[in-house]
Amino acid sequence: MPHQTNFPTKISIFLFFSLWIVGHVYTEVTPKFLAIPFKSDTNLLQGWYYDHGKVHNGVDYSCELGDPIYAAADGIAMSCSRKPNSTYAFGKFVFIKHDNGYATLYAHLNETSEKIKFYIEDERTNTRYDEWTVIKKGDYIGECGMTGTTNSHLHFEVTKGKYAVDKLDAYDLYKKAIFYPGNSKYSKLGDNYLWESDPPEILKIDDPVPESIDQIVLEEKSWWQKTKDFFGNLFGREDTKQDVEGEKIGEEKDQLVYGAKIINGNQRVHAIPGEEIEIKIDVENNGSVGWYQEGVSLNIAEPVEHNKQFKHNSWLTGLRPTLLDQSYVGNDEKGTFSFFITIPDDVGEYAFQALVVKTGSWDQIGGEIITVDIVVDGSMPDDIILDEEENEVENSKDDEGFVDKIKEGIEEVKEATHKIVDNVVDTVVDVVKVVPTYFGGEGGSNAAPVVEEPNIEEMVADIISPTEPILNIVVSTSTTSSLYMSWQSTDDESEIIYYDVEYKIGEGEWSHILDHVTTTRYVHDVIDQGSHAVRVRAFDEVGNVSEWGVSEINILTDLSRDVVINEVAWMGISGDEGCDYDEWVELYNPGDVDISLDGWSFEISYEDYGYTVALDGIIEAGDYYVIGKYEDVILDRLSESVFVEGADLEDHGAKLTLWDDESNKIDETDQRSGWFAGSVEEKYRTMERIGAEMPGNNLASWKTNESIRHDVESYCGQVYGSPGQDNDHYWYLSNMVDNYVFNASSTFVLSREHSPYVFGRDTYVPENYIVDIEPGVTLLGLDENSSFIIDGVLRGHGEEGDHIIFTSIDEETGENYWQNIIIKNSGVFESSFVDFFYGGNTHRYDSCETCSASQVVRNEGGRVNLSSSSFAHMFMDNEIKKNDTYMWSSGGEVILLNNNFTHGYRGLVVESDTQVNASGLMFSHFVSSSYPVELGDLLPDTWKDNVFVSNTYNMTRVSMTELDEDYIIERGSHFLFTNLDITVSTTLTVNSGAQVYLDSYGMLNVYGNLHVDGTSDSPVHITSPGSFGGIYFENATGNLSHVHVSRGGSFRNRSAFPMQSMSSAMVWSRNSNISFDSCSLKESRRPGDTIRIEGGETVLKDCVLGWENPYDKVYLTWEDNGIWTKYSTLHLNNVTFKHMNYAVQMYKDYEFSYENMDQSNFENMFYSLNAKRWFPSNLFSSL
Repeated sequence: MPHQTNFPTKISIFLFFSLWIVGHVYTEVTPKFLAIPFKSDTNLLQGWYYDHGKVHNGVDYSCELGDPIYAAADGIAMSCSRKPNSTYAFGKFVFIKHDNGYATLYAHLNETSEKIKFYIEDERTNTRYDEWTVIKKGDYIGECGMTGTTNSHLHFEVTKGKYAVDKLDAYDLYKKAIFYPGNSKYSKLGDNYLWESDPPEILKIDDPVPESIDQIVLEEKSWWQKTKDFFGNLFGREDTKQDVEGEKIGEEKDQLVYGAKIINGNQRVHAIPGEEIEIKIDVENNGSVGWYQEGVSLNIAEPVEHNKQFKHNSWLTGLRPTLLDQSYVGNDEKGTFSFFITIPDDVGEYAFQALVVKTGSWDQIGGEIITVDIVVDGSMPDDIILDEEENEVENSKDDEGFVDKIKEGIEEVKEATHKIVDNVVDTVVDVVKVVPTYFGGEGGSNAAPVVEEPNIEEMVADIISPTEPILNIVVSTSTTSSLYMSWQSTDDESEIIYYDVEYKIGEGEWSHILDHVTTTRYVHDVIDQGSHAVRVRAFDEVGNVSEWGVSEINILTDLSRDVVINEVAWMGISGDEGCDYDEWVELYNPGDVDISLDGWSFEISYEDYGYTVALDGIIEAGDYYVIGKYEDVILDRLSESVFVEGADLEDHGAKLTLWDDESNKIDETDQRSGWFAGSVEEKYRTMERIGAEMPGNNLASWKTNESIRHDVESYCGQVYGSPGQDNDHYWYLSNMVDNYVFNASSTFVLSREHSPYVFGRDTYVPENYIVDIEPGVTLLGLDENSSFIIDGVLRGHGEEGDHIIFTSIDEETGENYWQNIIIKNSGVFESSFVDFFYGGNTHRYDSCETCSASQVVRNEGGRVNLSSSSFAHMFMDNEIKKNDTYMWSSGGEVILLNNNFTHGYRGLVVESDTQVNASGLMFSHFVSSSYPVELGDLLPDTWKDNVFVSNTYNMTRVSMTELDEDYIIERGSHFLFTNLDITVSTTLTVNSGAQVYLDSYGMLNVYGNLHVDGTSDSPVHITSPGSFGGIYFENATGNLSHVHVSRGGSFRNRSAFPMQSMSSAMVWSRNSNISFDSCSLKESRRPGDTIRIEGGETVLKDCVLGWENPYDKVYLTWEDNGIWTKYSTLHLNNVTFKHMNYAVQMYKDYEFSYENMDQSNFENMFYSLNAKRWFPSNLFSSL
């Protein structure tokens, strides 16, 4: 009976293959690498959440004080301490950086492991990875604690990124059904969690966790082995070779290899002249090394001048359109490069080419070239080409080939998983070759077949090879160092053609350039002279291979460049008479060994004449050698140079050649058709080589000078070049408006590319001008006169882990401290993550020969806004130390946030009329006799959470004497007043954690309202570094809670008492209403009273009055008393009196009441005459 093809059966098997591969491959990409940081049971207390700005960035685990904590994965570790005595910080913590782009943090530890490198808090952002401690998974790293919080637990975070600081939504680690409200600034892990085993459960779960394929734990086999096992079992096929291939692939994946696969590298666009078009390139990281955003660039390909015509103003540089869009792309992950190109103005067809490179070394990643074919025709096409998906025609015919369905299945798998290696194709092809046997062919069973063989045409795979590639090689017209190759093949049976490209020199062996690529263009740098050959072969998806296409070319390739022609002043120095002939050429030794130039020669040649200069001497490794036409200061200041009379560099160009002592050509640049760079416009700027490794005959290897150098001047004036110095670094920031491309409508950017910079005397930023400093830039003060003067705007854009640094050019010796940064009345200085080192050298101000100061930042009425910055190693002038401070301001505005000041004379001095907002500051190790902070006669607008550590005086001095508007003294404030009057109708509020100091004999006079709101765990202190006068209330209101008042009651004589009295007191009250709750009033001056009251109402609850020690009286009649009162109302509730004669003395027209008082409220009371604790003696008849 004739057989009819059972197509649904084939579809079912196809679907089974596809779903099986999806399941096995998809589970392999889940990065499970974390172990639980405990070896005992624990629970999840709290997870990630975001609620109206309040964020919990990690997860909290339950643990007991002292429980051991272990590393969750291998890595390198550091430990530190962040505000361990607070209730809102990490406390003691360990940070581990893992080699897969992730990091883990373990906070609130009681102790950290001694073997882990520890950094003090102000050093924790300035560490080096090579100092960190190597840690293995399961290593002990510390013990559970409660530093920086109020209860013992482990705060655990997982982060990722270049510096492992990008936050992850920690609940993604758990795959919970219900998530706390999300926040877009935190990265999501999607459906992948990172634990090797099930993590600890939360104490209460409202909804069940849904099952998913990610939670299935399979036997740990490679997907290759699973594929082989499955198909081997299905078809009874053994293939030892494929096993070996699988093992080889596994080994190769362990190697650290950069790789890139361009997904849409060949594009075609239509455009109109001058249009700006956005291009998006999709790439896959098929290497074993992850890509960080700053580490991977998209650069234009050779020929550079051709591709530079598409430059858009958004490009990073003329050669570099963009960085990677994503902050991190792991291996087998996909990323994108998005950028704009500018379409040329002329109608025609163009090709823009680019390649993926490693930032810094500029080595290409992968071997593919991105090509965008551009049709510029003045109008857009009428027909829109549909995507390939939209052009596909569904074919439901029963005789559709089973092989085609398998191919489609594989493509669906690729799309679903975003990860599949090319070997899958080969495997499926091998499987298909045995499908006929399985579905009705001979073998497999002795039973008679129940169906006929299927149509053999449906089962035969493609066996037609692609055509032999046609190969073209072109040598650049501007350089002899690169081969530009293109090739093409065709195959009617396959949609995709792959290519192998090989290269050889002369009769040498063939070597691989590209393997298994789809690109049809490539640029290859060559390193030898003679015959060069390239061959290309093509193969399709099922392995059919073409013959090699071969092309050969004889070229003169690039030179050794042991010494290079590095800079050319073909234009002279200026247009003044004779100065345009002051020409010179600089040579550079880029190697690491010194080279003797004895017997070498330098040739300047034109079409029909030239000059040869004999060289001698030594050019040291990394050093320079200048050939000059005139013997002036340019040559005089260089140790290695040669004077040549009469050797002209013509303005129309020349050929420059360097020969060694054996007549070998070492370097050459042929610019006879015109100099590649340099300028004779407003400034005579030299032609500088961009990199020693770049070929001299390449136009893109040269640039026009953009800068000046310190002390490089001649008799003709400023030299706009860098003879004897680095072309790209150590720019001298002097007279920036005249010497740099800088005007009031633009921003002058100090970039990392040219760091470090050097600044000298009066580096000036004029009004309406802006200077921006990029992250990672260092600025070196040249000498003791080096300073910035700002009438415009200076902005520093440092980042965490990538600070900007101001320091001395002699930082290693600690000499030549630079001077300061002066902000004038119209100036603005805004910076974050900046370190100021070795500044503050003595300067004269106000045209005054005797007016000197040592200051790092001096604000003369402008605006200063600094955050996350540090000041250290300040210059201290013992002769003028009264003016020494890291920051000084008179007028204007100062905003300070999370800055550290350490080891100086003073940290901050503010004089009159300055608005101050400061929080999160730390002042440490100021050991002078002055105060670390001195504010003017105005209280700061904001001053809170500021910390003083290990200073001679841990406080802020305030010059104000009268408060005439309401004010709040915040937590972390340590204010010292000489005297302070709170005027009528004015309220002073002191919040918990603040400290108020009064100078010796100083008074706090309250004529309005005083509210002190301490707490039991964060009380307020009112005291003195010596011994102050007292607190005086007159017709006032006072509410004091959880306050410690001490060291008061000191007056120079009785005439200074605020009330008529025969004895002193620490607190005085006249006609006022005062309440004390949970206060201590102790250690008032003896002999005397603690409180004296005349009129008004006073209430004390849960308070302690008196002294800690008995009083050694000089005279028997001297008395220490608690409260003296008359004409007033007094109520006591559980008040304790210590070491005194009388608890209360009362006179005339008083009202007195008490509660919760018994004999235990009186400790060590004494009175030699009647031994009663109270006066009058009948107040407590029971005592």
